[in-house]
Amino acid sequence: MINKYKQYRFQLLLPFVIILLGSVFFFTYPKGEVVLLLNKLHNPTFNFIFRKLSSIGNALSVFFFLLIVVRFKFKYLYFFILAFAIESFIIIICKHLIFDGTFRPYLFFKELGLLDAIDFVQGVKIRKTDSFPSGHTAYSFFIATFFVLKLNNLKSSVVIFLLATLIGVSRMYLVQHFFADVFTGAVVGVLATYTAFILVFKTQKSWYNYRLTINTNKESLVVLTNE
Repeated sequence: MINKYKQYRFQLLLPFVIILLGSVFFFTYPKGEVVLLLNKLHNPTFNFIFRKLSSIGNALSVFFFLLIVVRFKFKYLYFFILAFAIESFIIIICKHLIFDGTFRPYLFFKELGLLDAIDFVQGVKIRKTDSFPSGHTAYSFFIATFFVLKLNNLKSSVVIFLLATLIGVSRMYLVQHFFADVFTGAVVGVLATYTAFILVFKTQKSWYNYRLTINTNKESLVVLTNE
């Protein structure tokens, strides 16, 4: 039982579970209230920090991380791509089919007549629909969970999950999502990635140990090696 516990690395998800359970309290707040509370904290320093953090959760940043992952063994490359595919499928289905057109904070506060009281961060494009769930947060927690499972270190997992959480907070700070959007996005990102982890690491393939390496001493700059 202990070996199985270690094999599936459940303990690495403990920081996420603690963050998740600790944040459930915010569901007691009326819809939009968390966004309004964060909006009161706006200042030039936080605006800069949260804009940068939010950009990490952009789907395009996945390709940047892919450039890092492509150096890993094919087992981890396959794990990364499968997790990304599962997470993206869930987000796309939710955003554009099941919950298509759901109001984001901008339209929600506009209907309540509170728009004039909202401080918007300059330079941030405010989206108005397809709010649920938060894609940025899901991508962030997908990437976070991948590296947590890859590094297999509890201390690292604490830092990585805290960073992913701040990215989720940035989506509310920038008036792009509600708390429920961010919470659900985080759950989707972690569960999709962990599902991919189980699917990949329960199997053994002959090509899992191959990797692409850069070798300047040979005619080919990139060579396939088996370790």
